[in-house]
Amino acid sequence: MIPMPPRHSVNERVVRAASRCLRQACARHYPSTEIGAVAQILSGGTPDTQDPALWDGNVVWITPKDLGQQRDIEITTSDRRIAKEAAARLLPVGAVLLSSRAPIGHLGIAALPLCTNQGFKNIICSDALDNRYLFHTLRASIENLDGLGRGNTFKEIPAKTVASFVIPLPPPEVQRSVAAFLDSLYLRQAGKAAALPELPEPIGEQRGIVARIEAVAAKIEEARALRHRAAEEAEALLASCRRATFGESIQEGWVPLSDYVAHIENGKSPATDGRRASPDEWGVLKVGAVSFGVFDDRENKALPLSFVVPPHLEVRPGDFIMSRANTTELVGACALVRETRPKLILSDKTFRFVFRKSPIILPEYLEQVLKSAPLREQIEHGASGTSPTMKNISKEKVLALRLPPLELPVQRRIVLELGALQAKVDTLKRLQAETAAELDALVPSILDRAFKGEL
Repeated sequence: MIPMPPRHSVNERVVRAASRCLRQACARHYPSTEIGAVAQILSGGTPDTQDPALWDGNVVWITPKDLGQQRDIEITTSDRRIAKEAAARLLPVGAVLLSSRAPIGHLGIAALPLCTNQGFKNIICSDALDNRYLFHTLRASIENLDGLGRGNTFKEIPAKTVASFVIPLPPPEVQRSVAAFLDSLYLRQAGKAAALPELPEPIGEQRGIVARIEAVAAKIEEARALRHRAAEEAEALLASCRRATFGESIQEGWVPLSDYVAHIENGKSPATDGRRASPDEWGVLKVGAVSFGVFDDRENKALPLSFVVPPHLEVRPGDFIMSRANTTELVGACALVRETRPKLILSDKTFRFVFRKSPIILPEYLEQVLKSAPLREQIEHGASGTSPTMKNISKEKVLALRLPPLELPVQRRIVLELGALQAKVDTLKRLQAETAAELDALVPSILDRAFKGEL
Protein backbone atom coordinates (compact mmCIF):
# COMPACT_ATOMS: atom_id res chain seq x y z
CA MET A 1 0.00 0.00 0.00
CA ILE A 2 1.26 3.48 -0.89
CA PRO A 3 0.06 6.44 1.23
CA MET A 4 -1.34 9.54 -0.43
CA PRO A 5 0.37 12.69 0.90
CA PRO A 6 -1.80 15.05 2.96
CA ARG A 7 -3.71 17.45 0.77
CA HIS A 8 -2.15 20.91 0.25
CA SER A 9 1.08 19.79 1.94
CA VAL A 10 4.60 20.30 0.60
CA ASN A 11 4.75 16.51 0.12
CA GLU A 12 1.72 16.63 -2.16
CA ARG A 13 3.21 19.48 -4.16
CA VAL A 14 6.42 17.49 -4.60
CA VAL A 15 4.72 14.37 -5.96
CA ARG A 16 2.46 16.37 -8.23
CA ALA A 17 5.40 18.43 -9.54
CA ALA A 18 7.28 15.20 -10.20
CA SER A 19 4.25 13.67 -11.93
CA ARG A 20 3.98 16.77 -14.11
CA CYS A 21 7.67 16.53 -14.88
CA LEU A 22 7.34 12.92 -16.07
CA ARG A 23 4.12 13.59 -17.97
CA GLN A 24 5.72 16.43 -19.94
CA ALA A 25 8.86 14.38 -20.62
CA CYS A 26 6.76 11.51 -21.97
CA ALA A 27 4.74 13.95 -24.09
CA ARG A 28 7.95 15.24 -25.68
CA HIS A 29 9.30 11.83 -26.62
CA TYR A 30 6.32 9.57 -27.21
CA PRO A 31 3.02 9.71 -29.11
CA SER A 32 -0.20 10.71 -27.39
CA THR A 33 -3.66 9.21 -27.45
CA GLU A 34 -7.15 9.74 -26.10
CA ILE A 35 -7.90 7.70 -22.98
CA GLY A 36 -10.98 6.24 -24.64
CA ALA A 37 -8.80 4.62 -27.32
CA VAL A 38 -6.98 2.47 -24.76
CA ALA A 39 -9.49 2.15 -21.89
CA GLN A 40 -13.17 1.74 -21.06
CA ILE A 41 -14.96 4.50 -19.12
CA LEU A 42 -17.72 3.45 -16.70
CA SER A 43 -19.88 5.64 -14.47
CA GLY A 44 -21.09 4.58 -11.03
CA GLY A 45 -24.50 4.77 -9.41
CA THR A 46 -26.42 4.90 -6.14
CA PRO A 47 -28.85 2.13 -5.12
CA ASP A 48 -32.35 3.06 -4.01
CA THR A 49 -31.84 4.76 -0.64
CA GLN A 50 -35.41 3.87 0.36
CA ASP A 51 -34.71 0.13 0.10
CA PRO A 52 -32.77 -1.01 3.19
CA ALA A 53 -32.18 -4.43 1.60
CA LEU A 54 -29.73 -2.80 -0.80
CA TRP A 55 -27.53 -1.29 1.92
CA ASP A 56 -25.12 -2.34 4.68
CA GLY A 57 -23.86 -5.34 2.76
CA ASN A 58 -20.31 -6.47 1.98
CA VAL A 59 -19.60 -4.53 -1.23
CA VAL A 60 -17.37 -1.45 -0.91
CA TRP A 61 -19.19 1.58 -2.37
CA ILE A 62 -17.01 4.64 -2.94
CA THR A 63 -18.05 8.30 -2.94
CA PRO A 64 -15.83 11.35 -3.57
CA LYS A 65 -15.88 11.92 0.19
CA ASP A 66 -14.10 8.57 0.71
CA LEU A 67 -11.29 9.62 -1.60
CA GLY A 68 -11.06 13.03 0.07
CA GLN A 69 -9.94 11.41 3.34
CA GLN A 70 -6.37 10.56 4.30
CA ARG A 71 -5.74 7.17 2.71
CA ASP A 72 -3.62 5.02 0.41
CA ILE A 73 -3.57 5.07 -3.38
CA GLU A 74 -5.10 1.58 -3.28
CA ILE A 75 -8.75 1.67 -2.25
CA THR A 76 -9.94 -1.12 0.05
CA THR A 77 -12.75 0.35 2.15
CA SER A 78 -15.55 2.93 2.25
CA ASP A 79 -17.76 4.70 4.79
CA ARG A 80 -20.84 2.92 3.42
CA ARG A 81 -21.32 -0.48 1.82
CA ILE A 82 -24.01 -1.93 -0.36
CA ALA A 83 -25.53 -5.37 -0.78
CA LYS A 84 -24.31 -7.68 -3.51
CA GLU A 85 -27.73 -7.43 -5.16
CA ALA A 86 -27.20 -3.67 -5.56
CA ALA A 87 -23.76 -4.03 -7.18
CA ALA A 88 -24.95 -3.84 -10.78
CA ARG A 89 -21.64 -2.46 -12.02
CA LEU A 90 -18.86 -4.09 -10.00
CA LEU A 91 -15.49 -2.66 -10.99
CA PRO A 92 -12.51 -5.02 -11.29
CA VAL A 93 -9.31 -4.87 -9.29
CA GLY A 94 -7.03 -2.29 -10.86
CA ALA A 95 -9.75 0.08 -12.07
CA VAL A 96 -8.69 3.73 -11.81
CA LEU A 97 -11.30 5.75 -9.91
CA LEU A 98 -11.62 9.41 -10.97
CA SER A 99 -14.09 11.65 -9.16
CA SER A 100 -15.88 13.67 -11.82
CA ARG A 101 -17.76 16.09 -9.55
CA ALA A 102 -17.78 17.53 -6.04
CA PRO A 103 -14.81 17.73 -6.54
CA ILE A 104 -13.19 16.84 -9.85
CA GLY A 105 -9.86 15.04 -9.53
CA HIS A 106 -9.85 12.71 -6.52
CA LEU A 107 -8.08 9.56 -7.66
CA GLY A 108 -7.52 6.00 -6.46
CA ILE A 109 -6.99 2.46 -7.69
CA ALA A 110 -9.41 -0.34 -6.79
CA ALA A 111 -7.55 -2.94 -4.72
CA LEU A 112 -10.61 -5.23 -4.68
CA PRO A 113 -13.84 -5.49 -6.68
CA LEU A 114 -15.98 -2.48 -5.69
CA CYS A 115 -18.59 0.04 -6.81
CA THR A 116 -18.75 3.83 -6.87
CA ASN A 117 -21.54 6.35 -6.85
CA GLN A 118 -22.42 8.49 -9.86
CA GLY A 119 -19.75 11.05 -8.94
CA PHE A 120 -17.08 8.98 -10.72
CA LYS A 121 -15.82 8.19 -14.17
CA ASN A 122 -14.02 4.89 -13.64
CA ILE A 123 -11.37 3.78 -16.08
CA ILE A 124 -10.63 0.13 -16.92
CA CYS A 125 -7.32 -0.02 -18.76
CA SER A 126 -6.51 -2.23 -21.73
CA ASP A 127 -3.17 -4.01 -22.09
CA ALA A 128 -1.85 -0.90 -23.85
CA LEU A 129 -2.28 1.30 -20.75
CA ASP A 130 -0.75 0.60 -17.33
CA ASN A 131 -3.24 1.57 -14.61
CA ARG A 132 -0.62 2.99 -12.22
CA TYR A 133 0.91 5.04 -15.04
CA LEU A 134 -2.58 6.39 -15.78
CA PHE A 135 -3.13 7.21 -12.09
CA HIS A 136 0.06 9.30 -11.93
CA THR A 137 -0.59 10.95 -15.29
CA LEU A 138 -4.07 12.01 -14.16
CA ARG A 139 -2.65 13.26 -10.86
CA ALA A 140 -0.41 15.52 -12.92
CA SER A 141 -3.46 16.71 -14.89
CA ILE A 142 -5.92 17.67 -12.12
CA GLU A 143 -5.97 21.35 -13.07
CA ASN A 144 -6.54 20.44 -16.73
CA LEU A 145 -9.39 18.09 -15.82
CA ASP A 146 -10.98 20.61 -13.49
CA GLY A 147 -10.88 23.20 -16.27
CA LEU A 148 -13.00 20.91 -18.42
CA GLY A 149 -15.79 20.75 -15.84
CA ARG A 150 -19.17 22.24 -16.72
CA GLY A 151 -22.32 22.98 -14.74
CA ASN A 152 -24.17 25.64 -12.75
CA THR A 153 -24.73 23.98 -9.35
CA PHE A 154 -21.36 22.19 -9.41
CA LYS A 155 -18.84 21.41 -12.11
CA GLU A 156 -18.77 17.94 -13.61
CA ILE A 157 -16.89 16.19 -16.40
CA PRO A 158 -18.92 13.68 -18.47
CA ALA A 159 -17.64 10.31 -19.63
CA LYS A 160 -17.05 11.57 -23.19
CA THR A 161 -14.75 14.31 -21.84
CA VAL A 162 -12.68 11.76 -19.95
CA ALA A 163 -12.63 9.47 -22.99
CA SER A 164 -11.33 12.30 -25.21
CA PHE A 165 -8.72 13.49 -22.68
CA VAL A 166 -5.28 13.17 -24.31
CA ILE A 167 -2.34 11.58 -22.48
CA PRO A 168 1.17 10.60 -23.59
CA LEU A 169 1.41 6.87 -24.33
CA PRO A 170 4.94 5.44 -24.05
CA PRO A 171 5.55 1.72 -24.59
CA PRO A 172 4.19 -0.44 -21.74
CA GLU A 173 7.65 -1.04 -20.25
CA VAL A 174 8.29 2.72 -20.05
CA GLN A 175 4.85 3.26 -18.48
CA ARG A 176 5.70 0.69 -15.81
CA SER A 177 9.07 2.36 -15.16
CA VAL A 178 7.44 5.77 -14.73
CA ALA A 179 4.80 4.31 -12.40
CA ALA A 180 7.42 2.48 -10.29
CA PHE A 181 9.50 5.67 -10.07
CA LEU A 182 6.57 7.78 -8.88
CA ASP A 183 5.36 5.05 -6.51
CA SER A 184 8.81 5.18 -4.88
CA LEU A 185 8.61 8.96 -4.63
CA TYR A 186 5.23 8.71 -2.86
CA LEU A 187 6.78 6.28 -0.37
CA ARG A 188 9.73 8.60 0.23
CA GLN A 189 7.43 11.56 0.84
CA ALA A 190 5.57 9.41 3.39
CA GLY A 191 8.85 8.84 5.25
CA LYS A 192 9.40 5.30 3.97
CA ALA A 193 12.81 3.99 2.91
CA ALA A 194 12.64 3.74 -0.87
CA ALA A 195 15.30 4.40 -3.50
CA LEU A 196 14.34 6.24 -6.66
CA PRO A 197 14.79 3.71 -9.49
CA GLU A 198 16.45 4.56 -12.78
CA LEU A 199 14.35 5.81 -15.68
CA PRO A 200 14.89 4.61 -19.23
CA GLU A 201 16.21 6.92 -21.94
CA PRO A 202 15.21 9.35 -23.32
CA ILE A 203 13.48 10.40 -20.06
CA GLY A 204 16.34 9.37 -17.76
CA GLU A 205 17.37 12.97 -17.00
CA GLN A 206 14.06 13.49 -15.16
CA ARG A 207 15.44 11.47 -12.26
CA GLY A 208 17.91 14.25 -11.46
CA ILE A 209 15.25 16.95 -11.80
CA VAL A 210 12.95 15.13 -9.38
CA ALA A 211 15.85 14.65 -6.93
CA ARG A 212 16.43 18.42 -7.10
CA ILE A 213 12.74 19.07 -6.41
CA GLU A 214 12.98 16.77 -3.36
CA ALA A 215 16.06 18.59 -2.08
CA VAL A 216 14.43 22.02 -2.41
CA ALA A 217 11.29 20.79 -0.64
CA ALA A 218 13.41 19.34 2.18
CA LYS A 219 15.04 22.74 2.75
CA ILE A 220 11.62 24.40 2.84
CA GLU A 221 10.43 21.92 5.46
CA GLU A 222 13.62 22.39 7.47
CA ALA A 223 13.12 26.17 7.57
CA ARG A 224 9.52 25.69 8.65
CA ALA A 225 10.51 23.18 11.35
CA LEU A 226 13.25 25.42 12.77
CA ARG A 227 10.90 28.37 13.17
CA HIS A 228 8.23 26.12 14.71
CA ARG A 229 10.76 24.62 17.14
CA ALA A 230 11.88 28.08 18.26
CA ALA A 231 8.28 29.04 19.04
CA GLU A 232 7.72 25.76 20.94
CA GLU A 233 10.89 26.26 23.01
CA ALA A 234 9.84 29.81 23.89
CA GLU A 235 6.41 28.55 24.94
CA ALA A 236 8.04 25.88 27.12
CA LEU A 237 10.25 28.53 28.75
CA LEU A 238 7.19 30.63 29.53
CA ALA A 239 5.42 27.63 31.09
CA SER A 240 8.53 26.91 33.15
CA CYS A 241 8.63 30.49 34.44
CA ARG A 242 4.96 30.28 35.33
CA ARG A 243 5.62 27.07 37.31
CA ALA A 244 8.51 28.78 39.11
CA THR A 245 6.21 31.67 40.02
CA PHE A 246 3.07 29.81 41.08
CA GLY A 247 4.26 26.26 41.74
CA GLU A 248 2.61 23.01 40.69
CA SER A 249 -0.33 22.83 43.11
CA ILE A 250 -2.45 24.81 45.56
CA GLN A 251 -0.50 26.19 48.52
CA GLU A 252 -1.61 26.79 52.09
CA GLY A 253 -3.00 30.28 52.54
CA TRP A 254 -4.40 30.63 49.05
CA VAL A 255 -7.79 32.37 48.94
CA PRO A 256 -10.93 31.90 46.81
CA LEU A 257 -11.40 34.01 43.71
CA SER A 258 -14.61 35.31 45.32
CA ASP A 259 -12.38 37.44 47.58
CA TYR A 260 -11.64 39.53 44.48
CA VAL A 261 -14.68 38.94 42.22
CA ALA A 262 -18.06 40.10 43.51
CA HIS A 263 -20.10 38.22 40.95
CA ILE A 264 -20.04 36.74 37.46
CA GLU A 265 -22.28 37.66 34.53
CA ASN A 266 -23.05 35.58 31.48
CA GLY A 267 -24.86 36.42 28.27
CA LYS A 268 -27.37 35.03 25.80
CA SER A 269 -27.06 33.05 22.59
CA PRO A 270 -30.12 33.41 20.34
CA ALA A 271 -30.37 31.33 17.17
CA THR A 272 -28.33 32.79 14.29
CA ASP A 273 -27.52 31.90 10.70
CA GLY A 274 -23.85 31.51 11.64
CA ARG A 275 -22.41 34.33 9.55
CA ARG A 276 -20.08 36.94 11.01
CA ALA A 277 -21.65 40.30 11.91
CA SER A 278 -20.87 43.24 9.67
CA PRO A 279 -19.50 46.40 11.37
CA ASP A 280 -22.96 47.97 11.67
CA GLU A 281 -24.67 44.80 12.97
CA TRP A 282 -24.90 43.42 16.47
CA GLY A 283 -23.07 40.14 17.01
CA VAL A 284 -22.75 37.54 19.75
CA LEU A 285 -19.41 36.05 20.79
CA LYS A 286 -18.50 32.56 19.59
CA VAL A 287 -16.67 30.04 21.75
CA GLY A 288 -13.44 30.78 19.89
CA ALA A 289 -13.48 34.46 20.88
CA VAL A 290 -11.62 33.71 24.13
CA SER A 291 -8.42 31.75 24.51
CA PHE A 292 -5.53 32.12 26.94
CA GLY A 293 -4.86 35.85 27.17
CA VAL A 294 -6.31 36.49 23.69
CA PHE A 295 -9.64 38.08 22.82
CA ASP A 296 -10.64 37.91 19.14
CA ASP A 297 -13.66 40.05 18.29
CA ARG A 298 -13.80 38.52 14.80
CA GLU A 299 -15.12 35.35 16.41
CA ASN A 300 -18.77 36.35 16.41
CA LYS A 301 -22.12 35.58 14.79
CA ALA A 302 -24.60 38.18 13.54
CA LEU A 303 -27.66 38.53 15.72
CA PRO A 304 -31.10 38.40 14.06
CA LEU A 305 -32.75 41.80 13.60
CA SER A 306 -35.66 40.65 15.75
CA PHE A 307 -33.41 40.12 18.79
CA VAL A 308 -33.70 42.85 21.42
CA VAL A 309 -30.14 43.53 22.57
CA PRO A 310 -29.73 43.90 26.36
CA PRO A 311 -27.35 46.91 26.58
CA HIS A 312 -25.71 45.64 29.77
CA LEU A 313 -24.41 42.56 27.91
CA GLU A 314 -22.33 44.58 25.44
CA VAL A 315 -18.62 43.72 25.52
CA ARG A 316 -16.39 46.72 26.21
CA PRO A 317 -12.65 47.37 26.63
CA GLY A 318 -11.63 46.53 30.18
CA ASP A 319 -13.96 43.53 30.50
CA PHE A 320 -12.42 40.34 31.85
CA ILE A 321 -13.97 37.36 30.09
CA MET A 322 -13.80 33.61 30.69
CA SER A 323 -14.84 30.75 28.41
CA ARG A 324 -17.52 28.86 30.37
CA ALA A 325 -17.98 26.00 27.88
CA ASN A 326 -15.21 24.65 25.70
CA THR A 327 -12.89 21.71 25.23
CA THR A 328 -11.16 20.34 28.32
CA GLU A 329 -8.00 22.22 27.35
CA LEU A 330 -9.78 25.56 26.81
CA VAL A 331 -12.64 25.58 29.31
CA GLY A 332 -11.92 28.39 31.76
CA ALA A 333 -9.59 30.20 29.35
CA CYS A 334 -9.59 33.92 30.15
CA ALA A 335 -8.70 37.17 28.46
CA LEU A 336 -8.75 40.86 29.28
CA VAL A 337 -10.55 42.77 26.53
CA ARG A 338 -8.02 45.42 25.61
CA GLU A 339 -9.86 46.53 22.49
CA THR A 340 -12.94 45.38 20.61
CA ARG A 341 -15.32 46.37 17.87
CA PRO A 342 -18.64 47.82 19.07
CA LYS A 343 -21.96 45.99 19.07
CA LEU A 344 -20.85 42.65 20.51
CA ILE A 345 -22.59 40.88 23.38
CA LEU A 346 -21.61 38.08 25.71
CA SER A 347 -22.87 34.64 24.79
CA ASP A 348 -24.27 32.09 27.19
CA LYS A 349 -20.91 30.32 26.93
CA THR A 350 -18.90 33.27 28.25
CA PHE A 351 -18.56 34.79 31.71
CA ARG A 352 -17.67 38.37 32.61
CA PHE A 353 -16.10 39.07 36.01
CA VAL A 354 -17.29 41.99 38.13
CA PHE A 355 -14.39 42.84 40.49
CA ARG A 356 -14.63 44.04 44.07
CA LYS A 357 -13.14 47.43 44.91
CA SER A 358 -11.07 45.83 47.66
CA PRO A 359 -8.88 43.83 47.85
CA ILE A 360 -7.55 44.74 44.40
CA ILE A 361 -6.43 42.22 41.84
CA LEU A 362 -4.92 43.31 38.53
CA PRO A 363 -6.76 41.78 35.54
CA GLU A 364 -3.39 41.31 33.83
CA TYR A 365 -2.16 39.36 36.84
CA LEU A 366 -5.35 37.27 36.89
CA GLU A 367 -4.72 36.42 33.21
CA GLN A 368 -1.35 34.98 34.18
CA VAL A 369 -2.38 33.13 37.33
CA LEU A 370 -5.37 31.48 35.61
CA LYS A 371 -2.94 29.96 33.08
CA SER A 372 -0.78 28.44 35.82
CA ALA A 373 -0.69 24.72 36.59
CA PRO A 374 -2.47 24.94 39.98
CA LEU A 375 -5.38 26.94 38.56
CA ARG A 376 -5.69 24.85 35.39
CA GLU A 377 -5.81 21.73 37.57
CA GLN A 378 -8.67 23.21 39.61
CA ILE A 379 -10.56 24.37 36.52
CA GLU A 380 -10.30 21.08 34.65
CA HIS A 381 -11.21 19.14 37.80
CA GLY A 382 -14.24 21.38 38.38
CA ALA A 383 -15.48 21.25 34.78
CA SER A 384 -18.14 18.70 33.95
CA GLY A 385 -20.27 17.49 31.05
CA THR A 386 -21.51 14.37 29.32
CA SER A 387 -19.63 15.12 26.10
CA PRO A 388 -16.13 13.60 25.92
CA THR A 389 -14.85 16.77 24.24
CA MET A 390 -16.90 19.73 25.54
CA LYS A 391 -16.90 20.69 29.22
CA ASN A 392 -18.68 23.33 31.32
CA ILE A 393 -17.73 25.08 34.53
CA SER A 394 -20.25 26.76 36.81
CA LYS A 395 -20.04 30.23 38.37
CA GLU A 396 -19.84 28.63 41.79
CA LYS A 397 -16.83 26.50 40.80
CA VAL A 398 -15.10 29.53 39.28
CA LEU A 399 -15.64 31.70 42.36
CA ALA A 400 -14.29 28.86 44.53
CA LEU A 401 -10.97 28.68 42.64
CA ARG A 402 -8.09 29.30 45.04
CA LEU A 403 -5.16 31.55 44.12
CA PRO A 404 -2.23 33.26 45.89
CA PRO A 405 -3.23 36.50 47.71
CA LEU A 406 -0.33 38.65 46.53
CA GLU A 407 0.14 42.35 47.24
CA LEU A 408 -0.19 44.80 44.34
CA PRO A 409 3.56 45.43 43.97
CA VAL A 410 4.17 41.68 43.63
CA GLN A 411 1.31 41.37 41.15
CA ARG A 412 2.81 44.20 39.08
CA ARG A 413 6.25 42.56 39.08
CA ILE A 414 4.81 39.22 37.93
CA VAL A 415 2.82 40.97 35.20
CA LEU A 416 5.93 42.77 33.97
CA GLU A 417 8.13 39.66 33.98
CA LEU A 418 5.66 37.17 32.52
CA GLY A 419 4.14 39.78 30.23
CA ALA A 420 7.53 40.58 28.68
CA LEU A 421 8.22 36.90 28.15
CA GLN A 422 4.72 36.38 26.74
CA ALA A 423 5.33 39.21 24.26
CA LYS A 424 8.49 37.48 23.02
CA VAL A 425 6.63 34.19 22.67
CA ASP A 426 3.80 35.90 20.77
CA THR A 427 6.32 37.55 18.46
CA LEU A 428 8.01 34.23 17.73
CA LYS A 429 4.67 32.51 17.11
CA ARG A 430 3.61 35.32 14.79
CA LEU A 431 6.89 35.08 12.89
CA GLN A 432 6.48 31.30 12.68
CA ALA A 433 2.99 31.70 11.23
CA GLU A 434 4.19 34.37 8.79
CA THR A 435 7.11 32.18 7.72
CA ALA A 436 4.79 29.23 7.14
CA ALA A 437 2.46 31.41 5.06
CA GLU A 438 5.35 32.85 3.05
CA LEU A 439 6.76 29.39 2.38
CA ASP A 440 3.34 28.13 1.34
CA ALA A 441 3.10 31.00 -1.14
CA LEU A 442 6.63 30.40 -2.43
CA VAL A 443 6.48 26.62 -2.75
CA PRO A 444 4.77 26.46 -6.17
CA SER A 445 7.20 28.93 -7.78
CA ILE A 446 10.25 27.35 -6.10
CA LEU A 447 9.26 23.87 -7.27
CA ASP A 448 8.54 25.24 -10.73
CA ARG A 449 12.03 26.76 -10.87
CA ALA A 450 13.53 23.45 -9.74
CA PHE A 451 11.52 21.70 -12.41
CA LYS A 452 12.99 24.07 -15.03
CA GLY A 453 16.54 23.50 -13.75
CA GLU A 454 16.89 27.10 -12.48
CA LEU A 455 17.90 26.12 -8.91
